[in-house]
Amino acid sequence: MTIQLYEEDNRLLTSSAARSGRSKKMEAMLRLSHHLKTFADIAAEGKRFISSN
Repeated sequence: MTIQLYEEDNRLLTSSAARSGRSKKMEAMLRLSHHLKTFADIAAEGKRFISSN
């Protein structure tokens, strides 16, 4: 899978990966997995629906 990131998001992901010692790909995978399990839905940017699981 290939994705495009906004410049600022790419910078944040790069910084986060460096802090954790993980590759950027692994950091993105872990963060996406966590987000999908934590938030059931996103209706619009800035609005979050916490998962009830």
